[in-house]
Amino acid sequence: MIQFRHGFLHARAVFGIVFFLFLVQPLVYAAREGKILGKTYEIIEPDAYEEILEAARKLNLEKYRKALQERIKQLAVIGDEFKLPYAKETKTRYYEPRYELPFDIKDEKGRIIYPKGFTFNPLQYMSLYGSFIFFDARNALHLNWLKKGGYTKRLDVMLIAVRGNIIEAEKVLKVPVYKATRSIIERFDVKRIPCIIRQNGKYLEITEVGERDVEKIAYR
Repeated sequence: MIQFRHGFLHARAVFGIVFFLFLVQPLVYAAREGKILGKTYEIIEPDAYEEILEAARKLNLEKYRKALQERIKQLAVIGDEFKLPYAKETKTRYYEPRYELPFDIKDEKGRIIYPKGFTFNPLQYMSLYGSFIFFDARNALHLNWLKKGGYTKRLDVMLIAVRGNIIEAEKVLKVPVYKATRSIIERFDVKRIPCIIRQNGKYLEITEVGERDVEKIAYR
């Protein structure tokens, strides 16, 4: 059966080549001889490239560019909607995160294993890599603290701005800066900034850095 299959495929390939040569060779020969096969017609369809250029001329590209830039600025800027105060003193606390299932989890037979509304600690089933630092991107001291503290040189640190312009912060810090959201702040239990958060067993270890300690490093 295998040999027959291979033979069948080989035959199809041979017939395909023969058919291709049968169809194409006369055209190639005619082209070499300068012969014309059949009637010729003048092409009256517009050139596709010219159509694209014409469509581009009709668009106000500068208008779209400005609109896009304005949209990017709006998305990059965080106001004071979170109203997080600065930490007055450095201290560390521990927080056990809880997550509530928004749907039922069923097995292969459709039986419910974990019902909707079941709460659990995600850190018992997963591990967080590295540290998360929440800061104010408008605060020059915070930016200098991040640079002088060596946080911008570490690959295991994620910087999350709770206020300010993340694009401008990236220009200063030379590393990616992420935008905080309400859900992220709530899940990490961020109360004061700047703060450094990392996993410690089944808890989140949250170190709030006081203003004096920020200044010591920022002015170093």
